[in-house]
Amino acid sequence: MIGTINEILNLSDEKKILLQLKANPYFKKIGKKEFLKIAYKGAACGKEIAQQLSRRFPNASLHEVLKQLDIQYKLEPLTCEENFISLATFQTPNEITVNKLIIDNNGKYYEKYQVECFNPCFWIDIVTAHELFHYFQEQEPNLFVNTYKLPLWRLGPYVHATKLEILSEVAAMAFAQEFLKLPFYPGLLDQLLIYPSYPERAKETLKELLKEAS
Repeated sequence: MIGTINEILNLSDEKKILLQLKANPYFKKIGKKEFLKIAYKGAACGKEIAQQLSRRFPNASLHEVLKQLDIQYKLEPLTCEENFISLATFQTPNEITVNKLIIDNNGKYYEKYQVECFNPCFWIDIVTAHELFHYFQEQEPNLFVNTYKLPLWRLGPYVHATKLEILSEVAAMAFAQEFLKLPFYPGLLDQLLIYPSYPERAKETLKELLKEAS
């Protein structure tokens, strides 16, 4: 299993983004090339917000920034079921909660097996930064991820279009990567972190992801 985890972590940024996009129902309609182009704009949006934040609070840690922005930060139990796990949430106007159940489950697994990606110190800041992007997304309605709509069909002058929520998720991970200065894009982290809680489900999911990536 360690080999599978490392393979996921070592996937290129593009492949991780593609795997995120493939789960979207509009992926086949748009196509790989065009969807990637849109996703990269979403990622650029996230990175730009992170750069602005770094200039606003130079040399500040993530938790120092949360304090400066008056964001309430909590560790509490959230949903942790086999068919749905919430790593963290953002609640308007200013509340970020990280799932304490996942922290406990992954912490115990890390202590026993020393697999670094399950070390809460490795991933808590990533998911927190991810949710922090959603705070800025609420604050700034003109962001690309808020304004972009995918045109689906046209009837005369009317164009039916829909928002792509996946763009917000790509942007949030790109924000975390940029602000925390990570050497990798942390997409698919949610799929890894379920392993200590539901190993059989995680094995199947990760195996399928690697198959899709090949």
